[in-house]
Amino acid sequence: MNPQSNKLDLRELPSPFRFKEDLPHLSKRVIYIETSRGCPFRCQFCLSSIEVGVRYFDREKVKEDIRYLMENGAKTIKFVDRTFNISRSYAMEMFQFLIDEHKPGTVFQFEITADIMRPEVIQFLNDHAPNGLFRFEIGVQSTNDETNDLVMRKQNWDKLTRTVTMVKQGKKIDQHLDLIAGLPEEDYNSFRKTFNDVFALRPEELQLGFLKLLRGTGLRVRSEDFGYVYMDHAPYEMLSNRVLSFSEVARIKQVEDVLEKYWNDHRMDETIEYIVTHEFNTPFDFFQEFGMYWEAAGWSRIGHQLEDLFIRLYEFLETRNTGSLSIIKDLMTYDYFANQKQ
Repeated sequence: MNPQSNKLDLRELPSPFRFKEDLPHLSKRVIYIETSRGCPFRCQFCLSSIEVGVRYFDREKVKEDIRYLMENGAKTIKFVDRTFNISRSYAMEMFQFLIDEHKPGTVFQFEITADIMRPEVIQFLNDHAPNGLFRFEIGVQSTNDETNDLVMRKQNWDKLTRTVTMVKQGKKIDQHLDLIAGLPEEDYNSFRKTFNDVFALRPEELQLGFLKLLRGTGLRVRSEDFGYVYMDHAPYEMLSNRVLSFSEVARIKQVEDVLEKYWNDHRMDETIEYIVTHEFNTPFDFFQEFGMYWEAAGWSRIGHQLEDLFIRLYEFLETRNTGSLSIIKDLMTYDYFANQKQ
């Protein structure tokens, strides 16, 4: 076995952004930038759990890269640091820099660990960040305590909720919350609860993903302990485990399909809010029942215009004899015209 090579000194690496052939395309691309590597947490489904510690790039070089990207038209810059806010002082310095030097129309996205974010940091952003300058991606994954313990994921749900709520109340920063279906001992009913717990926070986006048994991760090593069946090629996505059957995974994928179209794309916010609040026991039940209907109708295999989405939702609600169709129709009319481009 070859001995482990020494890690690169990130502070000495040259910029990856100074290629002139890329300049004409910067405004049309999402630009990914690293300011650190590694993660202090040990989530057993994540490759970052393999590397010990967090290392930082030279922050002045990073700032110069960001200035260069903005000067050359970059509009969306996504930080790929696994936990951007692990160092509060560093995060505050970068937030202040981006607020001071951003160009109009630029958006910066970060992966944030919400339950370690201090209220004073959020208040600073609510007070000083321009509208739409920042987007937060927050990995919740599960609200099942047993599941989180099994994957060595420490998460304080109360503090996470406080952070998401404070950010939402500030109305400055859009939030993208992530879930992972198929984690150990998270059966269908438990995942339904996880979904409803997180949807109750009404994030601007709720991303529903499925566990991937990545090579080298602790969960892949212990996959037999939990009865995992998964793809034998990339992306190694789980197909079932001992508490979640293949048919249940397929049902959750139906939820994912309509969630993307009807919540994350914000085509009919008022309509969906009314439906999940007044017509179904829980938001998950709406997305699940509609997703099953959508699949049975064969709509997952064809394209959709905006008008089609309204028509298909109304057909579904009419078929199940939904009681408040007149109210829903009025809300659909409002949403349709409110979302037309001027």
